[in-house]
Amino acid sequence: MARRLAERAAPLLLHLHDHRQRARDLVAIHPTLQADLGVPEGRRLLAGWAERHAPLGGIVLGASRFSSTPVRSVSLEEIQRIIALELESHLDLVLRLHPLVVDRGRIVFFSDVGVRLGWPSYPAYLAAKGGVEAATRSLARSLGPRLIVTCVAPGSIEGAPAPPEGVVTGDTALGRTGLPEEVAEAVVRWLGLPAVVIAGQCLRIDGGRRLGP
Repeated sequence: MARRLAERAAPLLLHLHDHRQRARDLVAIHPTLQADLGVPEGRRLLAGWAERHAPLGGIVLGASRFSSTPVRSVSLEEIQRIIALELESHLDLVLRLHPLVVDRGRIVFFSDVGVRLGWPSYPAYLAAKGGVEAATRSLARSLGPRLIVTCVAPGSIEGAPAPPEGVVTGDTALGRTGLPEEVAEAVVRWLGLPAVVIAGQCLRIDGGRRLGP
């Protein structure tokens, strides 16, 4: 996604947590910060760094870790850690960064099709992603019309952790999982649509998976 956006926009401000090697071609070209957004100090670091590079054309917030929290074995600390990364970090960063974004700039959150599917071993993760979708709608109203807030919810993507129900190709209208390049292309095209189309909306990229049993 970062590579696809870099083809269309000015230099990226690229945040990484622990995949620096995988993005080494981007790191060599674009300003890069390595920080843990699951903790307040990491978010303060990113906000200060972004301020030094302002104004920003937009914000894409994809920090996430696909974590299970089975009800019978999860601890409160695990739940808090997941909520901090998946939801708290997104709200915190928008509060810090939205004044730095140019008028009509886009802010993009990431949800998950699991919010609609209700996987039983992922209540904390899905609660946070459901909160992201609710925040998208709320922020679209509170920050609009100056900024456009939207959301993307991918399904099972090749190379990502397997979904809880295992093989899902038979449950999709297309009969296969998605490709990272397809998600990236969808996000770029989604961001290019008029504000009246995408503001407060959540684009689900699941190959028709929600149509299955």
